[in-house]
Amino acid sequence: MRFIAVLVLAAGCQGASPTYYADLKPILDNRCNSCHDAGGVGPFPLESYDDVSTVAELVVNAVESRQMPPWKAVPGALAYQGDPTLTDEQIALFRAWLDGGMREGDPEDEGQALPPIAVELPRVDVALELPEPYAPPPAVADDYRCFITEWPGTGIQYVTGFEVKPDNKTVVHHVAAFLVRPDGIAGPGVIDTFRGFDDADPGPGYTCYGGPGGAEGTDVPIQQVAQWVPGNGAVLFPEGVGIAVSEGSLLVMQLHYNTAAWDGTPDRSSIELLVEPEVDRLGAFAPFLNPLWPIGGMNLPAGQTTTHTQAGDPRAFFELLNGDLDLEAGFDIHAAMLHMHQLGRTGVVRVDRMGGEQLELLRVDDWDFDWQLNYRFMDPVGFEPGDEMFLSCTYENDRGADVNWGEGSEEEMCVGNLFISQR
Repeated sequence: MRFIAVLVLAAGCQGASPTYYADLKPILDNRCNSCHDAGGVGPFPLESYDDVSTVAELVVNAVESRQMPPWKAVPGALAYQGDPTLTDEQIALFRAWLDGGMREGDPEDEGQALPPIAVELPRVDVALELPEPYAPPPAVADDYRCFITEWPGTGIQYVTGFEVKPDNKTVVHHVAAFLVRPDGIAGPGVIDTFRGFDDADPGPGYTCYGGPGGAEGTDVPIQQVAQWVPGNGAVLFPEGVGIAVSEGSLLVMQLHYNTAAWDGTPDRSSIELLVEPEVDRLGAFAPFLNPLWPIGGMNLPAGQTTTHTQAGDPRAFFELLNGDLDLEAGFDIHAAMLHMHQLGRTGVVRVDRMGGEQLELLRVDDWDFDWQLNYRFMDPVGFEPGDEMFLSCTYENDRGADVNWGEGSEEEMCVGNLFISQR
């Protein structure tokens, strides 16, 4: 009888339900707690057993629906860096834990940590922060604010990596940094243009939305140099690749403040940059779009579903926007992201090969303006002479009026932002 009892006990242990410490905590620490920490952008922390068990149903539903962790790219032929998507087995653990009584387990038996998906800057060469603390208007649910910072370097330097440091995660929703060069396509007067945006708006910074062009929606050719959304860490550009920054440039930091969970403390976010005096190859965030769209060629009729597409060889346009680039021999693509506003529903960025192959760089079937992620490839994708880029954006205009291109919240955009390097 004693022998039979031991067998029953052993079988029961083998079939025991998962525990928080052994099974869930390693996943939560690696995939969730960069947002769901105390004071973070997540609506509640998930840093302890009590935290998780209190909202267990919400957590399990979010992971089973793949709403969390947020990752909008549809799986395809390309593998992405830093993909936080949970496996089917990991998702099943959450359900089994909930159905098995939410067992806590032993803190001494914590499961093995997952391999890190984040990277770190090896050092910080330039650190820029908001000129002064900023508190968004409490009555405004979503406040888009741009702040001008001065580039401190001399001559030409090259950004090779960055990390955005959100100061108050209870209110900072996303950050983008734009480079305004006095020797760029817009000419030296562009510096005064952006200072004018700032001077014309009382208080720290100035109102902006789709880009850094000011409240009037001024379309100024501008290059992005960095971005951050909750959960992101540092970004290192490919070895030997850098973005050129000239003396006298401005770095405009655009912050989206969402006040739903704001603790009332002012924000003074910053960005840290890795900078080199020389690089092997020039890199650039290169926007692919139809150049006619910004001058009124992207109408979205009221009450209709509309798709806009653009196809072609973008090299001349990329060289125009980034005067240092020489793309005659083609270029390499290292990352892709989509940009639309509130009416966007689906989007595709792909390379159409001269031989007929179509390679999707990024497909998003459930666009969400709040999760504009930059998807970095494990291996670069080559664009060869004779290839074409293809971009498609689909919108549902449920408003009572037509909508066209613009930087305002009631307007729209369609851009495939690539990070490329010349050869």
